[in-house]
Amino acid sequence: MFHDLIMQILLAVITLVVPIIAAYIVNLLRAKIGNANFDKMYKWASIGVHAFEQAIGDGNGAQKKKEVEIFLANKLKGVTPDDMDKLIEAVVASMNKDKKKEVTQCSQTQD
Repeated sequence: MFHDLIMQILLAVITLVVPIIAAYIVNLLRAKIGNANFDKMYKWASIGVHAFEQAIGDGNGAQKKKEVEIFLANKLKGVTPDDMDKLIEAVVASMNKDKKKEVTQCSQTQD
């Protein structure tokens, strides 16, 4: 019972914090590189993150990140490693937010 309460509180906190961090990263990158470039870069980062998530599966975050960095280095010339890292983190945060939303919806339908 107590464990379930703690898990519910942690899930609520994570659900609130992840979108805030993702929004901050996205706005920071948009300001730095402009909307058109950001949209193109975010699209490629999203393709890479989702592809390697599917290919490698859950876990192995460091390996997937390295593979996405290599993929993006070939697709996006001139992008700094710092910007690449922020792009990947923004996509992963968005993907995790979507997963948490799905888990919450599934648990509500099971109750």
